[in-house]
Amino acid sequence: MIVDTIAIALGKRPPSLTIPALPVRVAISAIPLRGLQYNVKKWLADDSYDAQNFRRAFGFATSVSLSAGIQRQIAWYRSGSG
Repeated sequence: MIVDTIAIALGKRPPSLTIPALPVRVAISAIPLRGLQYNVKKWLADDSYDAQNFRRAFGFATSVSLSAGIQRQIAWYRSGSG
């Protein structure tokens, strides 16, 4: 979702290539590099976080959607401020 949102905000087509997770997990499990295994597992994770806990703890709530925030960031960067 985030990659698609960034691509669209950049005026690009979202990537259409997808790699099945299972072959990647099998291949990585054969490589004895612990850090690499951790990173690949993290990349393959479908993490989502409930912002309500953060709001309750810190009193902060977003006022901009992820899509709008990414579009603003790209506009800021392209303006030469970034």
